[in-house]
Amino acid sequence: MQTGRLGRGTAAQGGGVKKRKGERGEDPPPTFTSCKLPTQQKDPGFSRTMQLLWQRRSTDMDSLWDTDGCESGTEIFSRLSSAPLSSSGVIHVFHFNRHFRFHQLISGSSPSHDFVIRFLSACRADSEPNSLLGQSSEAERWIHLHSSAERRNMPSNKSVSDAPITQFVNCRILKDHKLQREDLWVREGRILNPEKLFFDEQGYADKRVDCEGSIIAPGFIDVQINGGYGIDFSQASDDVTSGFSFVAKKILEDGVTSFCPTLVTSPPAVYHKVLPQVKVHNGGPHGAGVLGFHLEGPFISVEKKGAHPEQYLRTFRSGRIEDLIEAYGNLDNVAMVTLAPELASSQSVVKELSQRGITVSLGHSVANLSQAEEAVKNGASFITHLFNAMLPFHHRDPGIVGLLTSDQIPAGRTVYYGMIADGIHTNPAALRIAHRAHPSGLVLVTDAITAMGLPPGRHTLGQQVIEIQGLHAYVAGTKTLSGSIATMDMCVRHFKQASGCSVEQALEAASLHPAQLLGISHKKGKLDYGSDADLVLLDDALNVTATYISGEEVWRKGP
Repeated sequence: MQTGRLGRGTAAQGGGVKKRKGERGEDPPPTFTSCKLPTQQKDPGFSRTMQLLWQRRSTDMDSLWDTDGCESGTEIFSRLSSAPLSSSGVIHVFHFNRHFRFHQLISGSSPSHDFVIRFLSACRADSEPNSLLGQSSEAERWIHLHSSAERRNMPSNKSVSDAPITQFVNCRILKDHKLQREDLWVREGRILNPEKLFFDEQGYADKRVDCEGSIIAPGFIDVQINGGYGIDFSQASDDVTSGFSFVAKKILEDGVTSFCPTLVTSPPAVYHKVLPQVKVHNGGPHGAGVLGFHLEGPFISVEKKGAHPEQYLRTFRSGRIEDLIEAYGNLDNVAMVTLAPELASSQSVVKELSQRGITVSLGHSVANLSQAEEAVKNGASFITHLFNAMLPFHHRDPGIVGLLTSDQIPAGRTVYYGMIADGIHTNPAALRIAHRAHPSGLVLVTDAITAMGLPPGRHTLGQQVIEIQGLHAYVAGTKTLSGSIATMDMCVRHFKQASGCSVEQALEAASLHPAQLLGISHKKGKLDYGSDADLVLLDDALNVTATYISGEEVWRKGP
């Protein structure tokens, strides 16, 4: 059999192409343009994977598509086996000849292991209705029987990297703002481009994870969490790191893969002891990764201090970064600072923090809109728990809330805002107003305190005593809210239910938006090729079923 490139329908090439009945000898051979090929609009079964294969088709293989005249699957396969393995049309023909089973297609032929791997990959990826998915089991059995000898002799992904490849199948992945029925490929902790794997490396998966129809979203990122499970991040204990590690491990159950441990207003001695001990680090089986501290206070308004102890509040004396160094000791592991922009000399501090790459958030403040807009122009980009601990919206001066629709935001900039969607801190109507006014800026935060995961009673938050009553966390003896006891997955579910937003919007508010806020969306918060494989698997009710960091399973819900 000839092994060169196929011609355009001649019997001498590719095993021969029979003419259709009624076809006259002088008629030109069929071409791609004469084939009735489905489109995504007309055929839901024409998945994105198949579109990619179609786009990469070789114009030298027009004759492969004219298979109506072939009397058997063997004849089709014989013709295809003479084609270059790099041609995507080899696999694509199977998509339009589903009436031939896999065992019929290979009957009397000797396909290479790589050829079947490609066919199987297409079967798995093309998992739309009426797809090739049903043929994958037959191809898998062939691979099992023919794998050992051929795999040793074939080119594979090992020529590029010795790292194993994991393929997540039977899933819907959140990508490009919508859920897409595609497989997800991971190598060396990052999401892999399957097209390059198939065509450039002739690679295959070393491990498959059947997601059983689950949603795969980017791992959740919590930029405001004060502690939990009996641990208070603002307590300078003798063993700071073990407490942080315990919380980092527990929040894997909630789908959180990265977080900003938050310290509330505290005396300088607390900052000086805690900050140097908890470094920025990646997550893993030990727990969620630390992206840097969120320092909420002490440069906030006395009038809107909330649960922050007044005796430790500070103002800016020099209007320079030295004021913060004096309070915090250093800024080495700091990702975000919440401050009140109406404080004297605060604007110069906002500018200097932004220049250092530290996110500036506005909160616990009585600032008017113009003061808030000035802070944004100087680099501020976040609002700490919108509506809480700030001036209420007023039609003559909406205050910080007005940033959601301000026309004074510099071009190319986005103001993000945190929402505690626990059903306690914000009325559902207010949640809907904020989301509909500025949906792309909403960042879900837990603002969880030490009592998260603990029974009702009294607990500590920084220098305050907190009392848990039902789902409410109050400063003991008052009705002042002092954080929440909600987990991130609870916030995602409540946000979707209360706002009426889509599943995609709810998930992005806990993943994409916080990553964009912190300037790390090139590696986290997305499922793009090259992104970190920090993943959360959820059922249709948005309950977390498994959590992965760098492609490694770090938590799974028990039976």
